[in-house]
Amino acid sequence: KQELQRNYINTGHLVVTRASFDALGGVREELVSGEDYDFSMRARQQGYRLHDNKQLRVIHHGYPTSLLQFARRERWHGEGDYQSWRAFTGSKIAIASQLCLAAALTAAGMALVRGNAGWLLAGLAPLTVISTLAAVTRWRPAAIADLPAVILLAHVYFISRAVSLFSNLARRLAG
Repeated sequence: KQELQRNYINTGHLVVTRASFDALGGVREELVSGEDYDFSMRARQQGYRLHDNKQLRVIHHGYPTSLLQFARRERWHGEGDYQSWRAFTGSKIAIASQLCLAAALTAAGMALVRGNAGWLLAGLAPLTVISTLAAVTRWRPAAIADLPAVILLAHVYFISRAVSLFSNLARRLAG
């Protein structure tokens, strides 16, 4: 058996007894995304152990086929990070994304005020550093030649996750 202790289990391969599911209150239907993470965190708080069985395989239909589709999907996934202050502060990705967005927006403002495009490069530095670290450590490209494309995807990933805050706010204001 190849099992690994994990922080959460993706719903694509979540297996739980009905009794445990009911005892934990099931999946919170009001959540837009992140319901698997929320369920797993409640399970861990109640003393359940989570195991990621690598033998379980998931076939996911509908993966994005363009950069725009990827950005939209990640914006939607990120909305779960902004459903509460606790969700936000518990998400390293949400915090990193917002820091990158703040740096980029501040730099863009400085570039406009000072009339110096060099500020844009300085503002993109945090995003580039975080994206490069994520590309190398998390997504690990198969070949070094693939690294620039993976870094670009990481940029889109973090920007899309940051924009989730505004999507979430707009949805809440609408209704």
